[in-house]
Amino acid sequence: MQSSVFLLLTIQICFAQEDYTTSQKGSLLGFGFIGADFTSLGKPKDASLKNTDYGMTVFYMQGLLKRVDWSIRYNGLFSDYIKDPDANTSGFVSEFEAALHGRPLTDNHLFQPFITAGVGIGYYGNKWAPYAPLGAGLQFNFSSTFYLFIQANYRATLNNKNLDNNLFYTLSFATSLSSPKPPPPPTQ
Repeated sequence: MQSSVFLLLTIQICFAQEDYTTSQKGSLLGFGFIGADFTSLGKPKDASLKNTDYGMTVFYMQGLLKRVDWSIRYNGLFSDYIKDPDANTSGFVSEFEAALHGRPLTDNHLFQPFITAGVGIGYYGNKWAPYAPLGAGLQFNFSSTFYLFIQANYRATLNNKNLDNNLFYTLSFATSLSSPKPPPPPTQ
């Protein structure tokens, strides 16, 4: 186990990209595909693709520190999920989120694992319900101009009456909103 961790860290350092412009992420605009499972958490026998609701996400992300990014996002899910039996479903769920993403290394690496935590609110069955997304993912940085993100979140409800704890998955793409700036010349 220890040798596997050492090997992964060594490979990670080898993927550092010297030609990337900065070790802190610039402004990104992204979109992606999402899946949410509102029903099978804690019930492994119910876990299947048929219990997953699908949709799209749009987000803005920016580096806050060299190893910390922040993001805001909108999720739109095609879902008839409702927890409150008195609510009516519209067949569409809207969610808004803000999150922080921490990485072990700076942004000038091709492959980067990260953890995320935040707060969100969604409109489920004509009722608003807040939640806290907690998760992990992988970031692929292609020359600081194009990014690929794979992420999984456990979303803890902050309102048991209108929302269950759930699982959330994302495959998203982002592009830089500005041209990469060349690194400063070396000082002599």
